[in-house]
Amino acid sequence: MQLQISYVTHPELCSQIVGQFAFMKAMADPEDKNFKLLNDLSLDEVYKKANNFFCDFTVNDEIIDVDECNLSEKITEFLNDWKTVTDVLAVQQNIHYNLEKLT
Repeated sequence: MQLQISYVTHPELCSQIVGQFAFMKAMADPEDKNFKLLNDLSLDEVYKKANNFFCDFTVNDEIIDVDECNLSEKITEFLNDWKTVTDVLAVQQNIHYNLEKLT
């Protein structure tokens, strides 16, 4: 799956990632097998990791060239840290959809 946009800002990407985790935390049901893991998840920690990870792909004015860095692959790589907690493909699809809506 590839993004259909050329550029995204670093802050917008990080906020979309954190937003996905915030949504999962808010919607988690105590009966879910990953409820405790999601409940204990620090959104601040997710933001810090995203900020550091995607900083390497940022060029002038906090812009990330989607194709140049193969951003879809990088998002998947980043999300793999939480593959035991969430559906990485679903989160990636939501991030792609939201980023494409913003342009």
